[in-house]
Amino acid sequence: MEDVLKTRIKLLEESIVFKKRQLKNSQDQLDNLKNCKQPKTEDLYKGIENYFTVKNEAGKYEFILGGDGRSSAWSEQRSGKISTITLNKGVYLNVLQEKIVVEYVKEKYKSDKVIL
Repeated sequence: MEDVLKTRIKLLEESIVFKKRQLKNSQDQLDNLKNCKQPKTEDLYKGIENYFTVKNEAGKYEFILGGDGRSSAWSEQRSGKISTITLNKGVYLNVLQEKIVVEYVKEKYKSDKVIL
């Protein structure tokens, strides 16, 4: 009986440690977001390159070929130009703005793969 009690106590202590880590991560994300500003989409179009930097390099990447949801997707390794986008400090973009930036980088830098 004591073994069950000790095991339960140990599991609860581990759970508390895990949840404290999760809380710390959430607090850090919240603090970072409080220091960010989101540009208006119109402003993003006017000076799009003011909000991020791009690093281009040749390399290999995984290209997803297919999968219809009933079967697993398959992919292949391809070589090409990979562009990695890094948002400037203090910049937050919503999903639509991220798509705009990714498409812009694809077109401008003729990238095969864009990572944001």
